[in-house]
Amino acid sequence: MGIEKVDDALRLKKQIEEGKIPEANIGIATKAVKEALKDKCGEEEEDVSVVKETQPERMDKEQEGQNEKDQKEDQWTPVMTRRKGQWFWNLEDDGYAMFRIMRNQKRLKAGLGELNNRKYRDIDRKETQAREKLDVVQELLQNDPMNTHLQKMEKEDREEHYETYQTVVVFLRQKSKQD
Repeated sequence: MGIEKVDDALRLKKQIEEGKIPEANIGIATKAVKEALKDKCGEEEEDVSVVKETQPERMDKEQEGQNEKDQKEDQWTPVMTRRKGQWFWNLEDDGYAMFRIMRNQKRLKAGLGELNNRKYRDIDRKETQAREKLDVVQELLQNDPMNTHLQKMEKEDREEHYETYQTVVVFLRQKSKQD
């Protein structure tokens, strides 16, 4: 029975590659291939990158734009939901409900740390650059106070510096666990 299931999965994978399966059923087909190969190999991970390579070829420009928009919105999702091939919230764990929740939170902790590092990387340097840029514009404005162009630049730079400074403050509060 296991060999037949794997053969069916490989046949299904070939149909996905050739584009014979409608786009609406690709997710279901991909899941079936993963389950069959998981049963065979005992592993959860399987390379189904073929679906992602062949899918854009069949899309028109509007769908490609929507796909790019979805990818930009969900950039943090892989860090949060998948790490080393495990889908934390869909795993069937033994134990009480609170124990399962705490275990899943511990599993997500490394991913959250990685996400936090990406967001706050080089934040001190960015704040320093924004402050230096603001200082230069303010010195120029001191010499020529009626220059409207410099006034606009100073306003924009001041707002930019304020935003980066607030980000630094949020980071430091988070680091000291005040909030």
